[in-house]
Amino acid sequence: MKILELTQYRLFPQRYIIQLSPVRTGSTLVYNLLRGVLEGKKIVKKHRYRIAYGRLPIVATVRDPFDAIASVIRLNKLGTDRAGVEQAADIFLKNGAADIVKIKDKPNVLILQYERFIEDFGYVFSELEAFFDFIIPDARKQQLALEFNLDNTRKIAGRQKRFGDYDSVTLIHGDHISDHAKTPGYAIEMFDKDQVRYLSNRLASYMQAFGYSG
Repeated sequence: MKILELTQYRLFPQRYIIQLSPVRTGSTLVYNLLRGVLEGKKIVKKHRYRIAYGRLPIVATVRDPFDAIASVIRLNKLGTDRAGVEQAADIFLKNGAADIVKIKDKPNVLILQYERFIEDFGYVFSELEAFFDFIIPDARKQQLALEFNLDNTRKIAGRQKRFGDYDSVTLIHGDHISDHAKTPGYAIEMFDKDQVRYLSNRLASYMQAFGYSG
């Protein structure tokens, strides 16, 4: 973490909202909704927790880990053999999944579940209103729900050549949205019994923390 960034957090904590999530859990969607309803704040998107975030508000997303792992495999072009599954689990745990379990009960942390918000932005807006103690105008909710629905998000992603390319404002990458975005729980069928057992053991803390089962 850069010294200047750390200094800014300490001197001007009221300016910042940390959007911190495990990879492939819908974090970019929530990042954009945060930008839309907290226009006076700097939304900082991260996948790893740092002590420097201190008491800054943290808005996090979580998702069925099997779906997230499947998405990691797809984007990183990993195999679905044991080696590929283990590598995907490493990526998931090292990029937010292990951290979010440790901080989930902190009073400055709001957890949003992918399965609840992917087709119901109202859930996100209600949780943000309660967490930040403010009211989002209905017209703004409608505008953001239209702007960042899956169809429009795919259009933004489609303008990027590959996942490594992204829109500088929305942070939406190429190949960002899979065909299974609206089918939570789909990925369990990708894995054989041994892989399900392995992932269930490896991700046990995360699954227990957020109510997911293998």
